[in-house]
Amino acid sequence: AKVAWRCDYLLSHASLQVQIQSCTVLECCFGFLKWVAEVGAADSDQSNGPKTAVLRQIHSSWTAISTRLRALTDTVTLSTNTSLLVVEPSSTQPRAAMVGLGEQRIFLAKLLRLIGTMTESADDFMASRLRNSVWPCVCKIVENYGDKATQSKCPTQPRIALETRRTSRQNAALSESERNLLQSAIELWKRVYDHRATGVVLSGLIPSAG
Repeated sequence: AKVAWRCDYLLSHASLQVQIQSCTVLECCFGFLKWVAEVGAADSDQSNGPKTAVLRQIHSSWTAISTRLRALTDTVTLSTNTSLLVVEPSSTQPRAAMVGLGEQRIFLAKLLRLIGTMTESADDFMASRLRNSVWPCVCKIVENYGDKATQSKCPTQPRIALETRRTSRQNAALSESERNLLQSAIELWKRVYDHRATGVVLSGLIPSAG
């Protein structure tokens, strides 16, 4: 618990690399807590203790995680920079800023993977958090990078043609960090629905969004 608490605090550290490493450690912590809860479930005398520990840690960590999730999503979706390979630095867009943007995408992708692990560690405890805080961010990411990929490559072609060649166009138009982020957002929601308890609670979310 002390390690996780410290990592929660470091998610707002001035160094982006420290934030990224803290997120990695947190994912390991929740993976371990999940394993302990599964092992404890086989012991009727200790079945509640490990599960309660997971729920307490989710509650303790969520404010820091959700705050970073929203801030990073706004940053990477509002930015017009795409990649160091295609954008040249200028007086108003120094190279350090562009490098930082790519690292922020990496951090955001790690946050999404962390949230997936948290979801899998505790029944449907994450459902309301996913609905209210995570789903809007996932929508922004998918809409921003999905639309950007297709529009930047073929803005005048018919919609059917765009849909049939969507994957290849995304791979061609997006930078590596953008592709990784988009993939992480999609994979998160697959994990959410593969986790039966949470998937049932959120079963109407995607149809209601369309």
